[in-house]
Amino acid sequence: MKGIHKRKFGELFRDWLNRIHLNNDELNRQLSEIYERSRYGEEDIPKNDVKVFKEMLKQIKKQLDKSAE
Repeated sequence: MKGIHKRKFGELFRDWLNRIHLNNDELNRQLSEIYERSRYGEEDIPKNDVKVFKEMLKQIKKQLDKSAE
């Protein structure tokens, strides 16, 4: 993300989701869980989780782009 929607230095992923006004607790939880496992875990992330993560980020970007219009 760019501009005001960019993650700030040191900002937790879940805090970033809340800051950009993504008010879907279940989606935030799921994205944060996948992110934290991939970032801090020592296990491979299932391909399905990677796909879900990418798709959800696309949805977020689309939502942010639409709200900027």
